[in-house]
Amino acid sequence: MAEDISTPEEVTETEEVTEEIAAEPTIALLFELENIGFQGRKVVFDVLKSVLADKDMKLEPVHFSRCCVDTPVETSLPALLELLGHPRVSSEKLIPEILQGIRASMVDNTPKVSAALVSLIQKAQAEGYAIGAVSNLDTEAADMLHAKLDVGEAEEGAIVASESDTGTGDAQAWKGAARALDALIPACVVLTSSSRAAHAAVAAGMRCVVIPDDYTSFQDFGGTDRILDSLDDNAVGEIMDILAVHP
Repeated sequence: MAEDISTPEEVTETEEVTEEIAAEPTIALLFELENIGFQGRKVVFDVLKSVLADKDMKLEPVHFSRCCVDTPVETSLPALLELLGHPRVSSEKLIPEILQGIRASMVDNTPKVSAALVSLIQKAQAEGYAIGAVSNLDTEAADMLHAKLDVGEAEEGAIVASESDTGTGDAQAWKGAARALDALIPACVVLTSSSRAAHAAVAAGMRCVVIPDDYTSFQDFGGTDRILDSLDDNAVGEIMDILAVHP
């Protein structure tokens, strides 16, 4: 039998390579912060409806669904004003008031937290999965809102406030959240509520579960992995099953 004459340095290097090969990829659960966790789209609708009513404009869900469900207010407002028959109203003057109202409603008067999302995050954390989110809010507000979930501090950079005109519909924002967690892109599972966000996640190379709301249920979610009616205990189980099957 040949004697093992490997040097200590060679043995250490071999062990390190073996550990790298055996290491499991980082798997991440990512989600739309406001819309999955806090009924954020309803908050935006209510604020818009109130502000526009003061300008003698009546906002209906159909108007909101056509213009505002997939893009930040500052991007969608001009088209909404035109749809309402008031294209000459200055969107630039209305935007600060609307954004302030949304921020106050989300951060200062936070809607009820989704108990099912909290349960899902806790179960995912217990299994060793990383957690991240993408938000249409500014960075400070997004961090404050995430803290309301009370699931522990987010890893640095894992809560991404998208700076693009498409908000959560930006594939780079989802990739940014994954990179902050050192997560393997194909192993990420993204929870979205709109077609643009869903297609952005798919374009980023991630798996996607869609949970539509009252304003997005009519949209096309082709290419996604699963469409769920709501986020409840059964849905939590399904999502955990999807997380467990990864590259």
